[in-house]
Amino acid sequence: MKFRRPVLKPEQLQEFFESEASAATKDAKARTRVRKHAEAALWYLDRGAIRVWDPARGAVNVWVKKAILAYFSTSSAVPLGAGCFEYFDKLPVKRRSAMKDVRVVPA
Repeated sequence: MKFRRPVLKPEQLQEFFESEASAATKDAKARTRVRKHAEAALWYLDRGAIRVWDPARGAVNVWVKKAILAYFSTSSAVPLGAGCFEYFDKLPVKRRSAMKDVRVVPA
């Protein structure tokens, strides 16, 4: 799955995830809105435009963490494959070309 280039700017996403609006996932319309914002944040993360860790401040960008968690809470696991392996996950495995200038830290 590839995320589309978002219309929203990172500043708008930050404002959304710092507000209480991102916590409202009770009804389907709110869940869809939260998911679209989370997908936009993941698009920026994939390109290195935003980071979970801000080295300039020496602190975590909490809104980025909230966006990641919102994506996982509003997504369903789908069957994916990597080589001869098949599994269920919410995010596909990154390909080398997709990882240019992106640092991945296993948790």
